[in-house]
Amino acid sequence: MTTVGAVLCGGLSSRMGQDKASLDLGGRPMGSWVATAMRDAGLARVVALGGSAELGLEVVADPPEMAGTGPLAALIAGLRSEGDILVCPCDVPTMTAEAIGSILRAAHGSDALAVLGFSDQLEPLIGLYRAEALDLLVQRRADGARGPKMALRAHEMTTVALPREVVRNVNTPDDLAAVEVILGARG
Repeated sequence: MTTVGAVLCGGLSSRMGQDKASLDLGGRPMGSWVATAMRDAGLARVVALGGSAELGLEVVADPPEMAGTGPLAALIAGLRSEGDILVCPCDVPTMTAEAIGSILRAAHGSDALAVLGFSDQLEPLIGLYRAEALDLLVQRRADGARGPKMALRAHEMTTVALPREVVRNVNTPDDLAAVEVILGARG
């Protein structure tokens, strides 16, 4: 099965005060930076999990019974719709093709249900989730887990070290300004 890129675009963006996926960053929507990194890493198909069609990506909506309940619902929708998915939030515009490539390479050498990024902490929304994780995630959500970090056990995942600057997310206008500097330095 082919891995599909999945940009997480849901969420309230309460600290930013506006939709982050479509927020202008360097003349383009912030979520498009993530989609570009995914395509540059070799993922031919990239979809948006939640959000709107403003990024020019096909939108995979949360299941109606789970709408608006968080990223675990989005992962479940993505796995149901696409099979194996490599996910990254729209508010991580510093993500690189190299980092995505390292996750993909690690997944080839692992039979774990998820291959997740790890910087100074586990990055449960940055990584590859295998289609085989679907039933487990659905069950753990029914048991009360609200996020993938709470739904997966250590033996069900493997991690890939990623530099902190690659997984930096944007939650506030100050974060946005800092990311503009990082992306400007990359050229």
